[in-house]
Amino acid sequence: MKKFGIAMLCGTLLATAATAQTDARTKAYIDAGFATMDANRDGKVDRSEFDRFMRIRLARQAQQLDSAFAGLDTNQDSGIDPSEAAVLPQLADNFAAVDADNSGKISKGELRAAAAAAQAQEAGFTAR
Repeated sequence: MKKFGIAMLCGTLLATAATAQTDARTKAYIDAGFATMDANRDGKVDRSEFDRFMRIRLARQAQQLDSAFAGLDTNQDSGIDPSEAAVLPQLADNFAAVDADNSGKISKGELRAAAAAAQAQEAGFTAR
């Protein structure tokens, strides 16, 4: 599957370390994330703190994806058809790949699966 523009749908920006300025922003982003995770401020992130952070983060991403889906599903038929997908070129270009059941519409579940696969691909994880 081609890269799917989940950043566009979820408002998530993945930083790249191309310049010194970007390196500083990336470090600040990582430091802020660590500080958010370290709930008891002991300078360490234990498993329960990490789990809590990830549950909150994933819930926010799910809400963002649900909101994006609702915005794209202009006829409110619980599916995104090719004409609705056309507003996002990356989605339109990958429509057939995202429409896993070949129904002619992308369901919320299919969009979630494509978003998760795209995030895993961008993070360097491969499907098993």
